[in-house]
Amino acid sequence: MIRIKILQVSLSLSILFIVIGTVDLRIFSLVPLYLTYLSIIAVIIGFIDLYYIFHEVVIAIKIGVLLAVIAILSSLQPAHFTAILQFGYSIPLDLADISLIFGFIIFPLVYILSFSSHYLLNKNEL
Repeated sequence: MIRIKILQVSLSLSILFIVIGTVDLRIFSLVPLYLTYLSIIAVIIGFIDLYYIFHEVVIAIKIGVLLAVIAILSSLQPAHFTAILQFGYSIPLDLADISLIFGFIIFPLVYILSFSSHYLLNKNEL
C-alpha cells in the first residue's frame, strides 16, 4: 500500500511539473507549438495511467515504469542540456529547467526506484 502511494505521488508530481513547464514554455514562446501538443498528449496519458494506478491495476503500474523511462530518455535531448546550461539567464527558462529536472528526471526516478525496490523484495506480488 505504501508503494502504491509513492507511485501515485511521484507520478502526480511529475505530471504537475510537466504541466507547469508546458504552460511556461508556451506562454513565453520558448518551444514550437507541436512540442506543446506533444506535452499535452503526454500529460493526458499520464493522467489516464494515474487513474488506473489509483485503482491499483497492475498493468498500469508497469506502464508507469515505461512512461518514467521514456520521460528520462526524452530529457537527454541536446536541447534540454543547452537549456539547463543557460540556467540563471531568465526566469521563464529557469522555471522550464526546474520543471524539466523534477518532471522528467527526479520524480520518474522515484517511481522507477519505488517499483524496482518493491519488485525485488516481493517478486510474487507483481
